[in-house]
Amino acid sequence: MKDHLDSFDDFIFEKKNQVYVTNYTGMAQSAIAGIYTSVLAIAQQIANEKAVRNPNRHNGKIEEVDITRAMNLIFHSDWKKKMKQQLVGQMMNNAAERAGKQDKVSAKKNQRAMGRNLGDEKFNVDIDKSSVRFSDDRTGFGPGSNQ
Repeated sequence: MKDHLDSFDDFIFEKKNQVYVTNYTGMAQSAIAGIYTSVLAIAQQIANEKAVRNPNRHNGKIEEVDITRAMNLIFHSDWKKKMKQQLVGQMMNNAAERAGKQDKVSAKKNQRAMGRNLGDEKFNVDIDKSSVRFSDDRTGFGPGSNQ
């Protein structure tokens, strides 16, 4: 038991353990719902594109690889670091840059498919896919390195 009274300042500014009411469940559910909707929309578009190019092989249903590709368009190797530094703009720029490269590759694939649909099976367009690979950057800090 204390033998003396705390001063007014000690009493007013007394530090107590704070209790914060949280709703992590709701926050996690809303975050996942947003990500789910966006990723599946991109994956569906990828599946549709494959089906249009090669209807004999693909039927337009989303496959696991489509979801992976969609997520790779969004996330990149340093997303955790940029998220920690609150650099959302840079995260969006990197994701848009990666998606733009994928757009260019898709456009060339579509061009090749249209040429072949006109009856010329040997019609070819040189497609450099190296810019959209996600894990083979030699610097060690590439999109698949998780650095």
